[in-house]
Parts: sequence; C-alpha cells; structure tokens
Amino acid sequence: MNRIRSISVLACLVATIIVATSCTSATAPIIPDNVTIIVDSAAYHLQPTRYGYAVNLTVTVINSSSRDIYLGQFCGFWGVSRADGSRTWLGEYECAAATSGIERLVIPAGQRYAKTFNLPASIQPQARPQITLEDNLGTMVFRYQFVDAGGRKSEPFDSMPFQVLRPT
Repeated sequence: MNRIRSISVLACLVATIIVATSCTSATAPIIPDNVTIIVDSAAYHLQPTRYGYAVNLTVTVINSSSRDIYLGQFCGFWGVSRADGSRTWLGEYECAAATSGIERLVIPAGQRYAKTFNLPASIQPQARPQITLEDNLGTMVFRYQFVDAGGRKSEPFDSMPFQVLRPT
C-alpha cells in the first residue's frame, strides 16, 4: 500500500512540474532581456559589383540572457530596413538566395551567433517608379525576428542604426 501511495505521489509531483514548466514557457517573452543585435560597422560604402553595388556586413546576435533563444531563418525573418520605416531596396533579393533549410537556429544562453550578409543594392532605371542609387542609401537597421520553441514569431528586433553611403 505504501509503495502504491509513493508512486501516486511521485506521479502527481511530476505532473505538477510538467504543467508548471509548460505554463511559464508559454508565457515567457520570445526575446528575453539581454539580447542584442550588432553590426560590424557604423557606416558602409556601397561597393561596385558586376551587376551594380553591394554592401557586406556581419551581423552578430548576442544572447546574454539565461535561456536559449531561437532565430527565425526563413525569408521574411531577417532583412534591412530604413530606420524611419520607409522602403529601401538594399538587400531585397538576398533573402531568396540565402534561405536555409532550417526553420530556426538555437542560440544557447550566454552564446553569440554571427553571419555575414552580401546585400545587393538594386538600381533599375526601367522600373516604374525607377529604383535609383539613393533608394539604397541612408540610415538603416538590420532586423531579425525570433521564434519560440513552438514557432510563434516575435515582433521585429532591430540592430542599432548604421549608415549606407555612396561608393568611394
């Protein structure tokens, strides 16, 4: 009888721990405090390429929190935006070329993840309206979206602003 009672108490304890753990993880923020996105320079000059211009930048996500975070990897989970929210063409086509086969990347607590992006600057005078060099210049941010273990997306999370300047 005591053995059955012990097993029953143990089962209740395990069930309580599972329920408590799932409740806290379901309500925990997707991006905890102490997560930072940085780029490797405050300013980038467009560099001439065979098809126009491009910028190479290295983006680092620093997870100084006490738990793992999940970085979305598919198209739309990362990119460059103007700091003021207006449209830019910088890196617009890189997403389709660089999409990986994994849905999310785990960045363990206390670790960092860095990736270098080659972001083409589209210049298309035949487009209506035309896409000019100026459409690729200005104050930008690199934007990532994180996901939780179940795939729920965070709000976009931006790096500090950086400048994209004319070719030298």
